[in-house]
Amino acid sequence: MSRPSVDSFSLLHPVSRPPPVEIAFLLDHGVAPALLDRAAVIARRQGVSADRALIAEGLLSEAFFYRALAAELGAPFLESLVRVTAEGMQTIADGYARLRAPIDGAHWLFAPRGAAILRLLSQRRPDGERALYAVTTPTLLMTSVRSAVPEQMAQQAAFSAERVDQELSARTSLRARRPLLYATLLLALLLAGVFSPAAAVAQGSALLLALAFLASIMLRLCACAASFVAPPRFPHLDDAALPIYTIVIALYREARIAQQLSRAIDALNYPRAKLDVIFVVEIDDDDTAAALRAHAPQTPYEIVIAPKGAPRTKPRALNVAMPLARGALVAVFDAEDVPQPE
Repeated sequence: MSRPSVDSFSLLHPVSRPPPVEIAFLLDHGVAPALLDRAAVIARRQGVSADRALIAEGLLSEAFFYRALAAELGAPFLESLVRVTAEGMQTIADGYARLRAPIDGAHWLFAPRGAAILRLLSQRRPDGERALYAVTTPTLLMTSVRSAVPEQMAQQAAFSAERVDQELSARTSLRARRPLLYATLLLALLLAGVFSPAAAVAQGSALLLALAFLASIMLRLCACAASFVAPPRFPHLDDAALPIYTIVIALYREARIAQQLSRAIDALNYPRAKLDVIFVVEIDDDDTAAALRAHAPQTPYEIVIAPKGAPRTKPRALNVAMPLARGALVAVFDAEDVPQPE
């Protein structure tokens, strides 16, 4: 499960086999063969595509990789936010979206990964023939798609639980008001009973309140006792068998701990190519977003700007991140958390 250090792969012992096809084109763009060999070793060990390992381990920047891919395909490379159609929410998982207006003759925007790179390379157009698509980085593609549907994202984030199951939503319970009304009446009766002139009523009410308090104390004691139980031992898993983990961190006015967060993420003993780190920042919190970019983790990450909407709560911020999370498992960290590397 340990994440191998890039430096542990010696350049003195290059891999004898040719580099994987999805990164082999980089040889024509000035990338050293030894670097591609190193990425291939990491990719096989972690069970990911070579392009993902190359970028995730910091061997090559995302911008350089996709600029070189655009040159290889003879397509324009877009390195700033562009306008795409709302249908991009359905196609972004496949690495593309339709442009709202053509750019240099391109009608589509691509940010392919893995097998999708192979398909594009196999269908490249002859020299001199203009491509009908442009290329960008996955980060910019995702940002462009999210920017295309801010109202839809805000609506989905606020009311997604209610759409799945109304019983999961506190808003439905508050709208019905019956559970809240009954609970309030019961508490009022018990409190009134404590001060009742009738001794039996006062003692009965006090007893019920004492039992409720005792139950809450017992719950805490049981939780403390459970913490002393030895954790179960699980069999060792090779890196290739590990699932992709999405880590979501919702932040608001937390610029001061950006560096601490980045160090904690980089210290995680997990393959970087299998981490999907998403920071969610509110639209009016420029300081936190700037601090995250200034102290960015080496692990691939994305900063998602939560669109304007209500209620402004942490669950809503987490829901903003979830539609495009690519992990099989999800971990949620608070801003102040410093997770153990293991």
